[in-house]
Amino acid sequence: MTDTGAEIVEIDGHSTATRAAQWEQAISNIGIALEASVPARPRVASEHLHRHTPLDEILLVDFHCGPLTLSRTRRSIARAATDLVAVAAIRGGVEQMSQGDAGIALRPGDLAVWDTRRPVRFDFDDNVSKRVLLIPEATFKDLGVSLGPLGVVARQSGPATRLLSHFIDALTESVADLSGTALASARNATLELLSGALRPDVGASACSSVAALRATIEQWIERNLFDEITPASVAAAHAVSVRTVHRAFAESGESLGAMVRRRRIVRARAELCRTDIPVASIASRFGFADASHFSRAFKDMYGMPPATYRQRSGNAVRRGEIAFRHPRKGAAE
Repeated sequence: MTDTGAEIVEIDGHSTATRAAQWEQAISNIGIALEASVPARPRVASEHLHRHTPLDEILLVDFHCGPLTLSRTRRSIARAATDLVAVAAIRGGVEQMSQGDAGIALRPGDLAVWDTRRPVRFDFDDNVSKRVLLIPEATFKDLGVSLGPLGVVARQSGPATRLLSHFIDALTESVADLSGTALASARNATLELLSGALRPDVGASACSSVAALRATIEQWIERNLFDEITPASVAAAHAVSVRTVHRAFAESGESLGAMVRRRRIVRARAELCRTDIPVASIASRFGFADASHFSRAFKDMYGMPPATYRQRSGNAVRRGEIAFRHPRKGAAE
């Protein structure tokens, strides 16, 4: 690639005020406005921000810092040009994430997800290392995962979070050398692993929970996207009533039909980029009545007809770039 988009910014100021200003500028350059303050005690680690080659709309950033506090205030939120979701995998040290009087200590192996439209404060100890994915809010919506009323989710170290962290670690070693097609695949794999890490574990004792039932249904839908999916078929597959299925989705604000439609369009997009299957065949495969119906739904979500999207994606791959575009806000909701 001629321009990987990668950059390393060293934080080398001698005074606390200079270091704070350097951190604010470095973070602003990756699309987030945060207010920084540095305590008056010696730092014990070199500090830098490493922006890796992006996965289309997703940025991958490494943070290495000494003692530092970063705050997302209502004032900084008002200055934001883009709505993002930040996913942080802690690799070393201890980070305290707080909202108001509530907080949690994040340690190596833990995962934190934060909607940047919500105020939050991060306090780093003397030697913190973390890897952060910055995902446009519209892309994150494709996952169908809720961050709850506070816009923050923390996951302690577990099998799914470790899998995601290991994948991101491997990705940072190779992302600059990947072709456009491989980058597109890596982008999709990252989002799928993130979705798995954020969904609740569903065990036998949890199956009576509405949230757990929805998670189970969503996993079933992903495995059966090519089949006819109706409230009745979902209810039968999970031994519950149709009313229970509707209730599981009503609490999320997204109907069963809307969720199936959204996931089919997302999967169809991947086929457009990876294959030369005719648009009409893709439409039929994903259960759309005809190519025109599929084209209208695709355009509502991605801002252009599927044929145009495929052409632009193909041009991007030939240039060694990445094939995906941001979904439009509010699409397929």
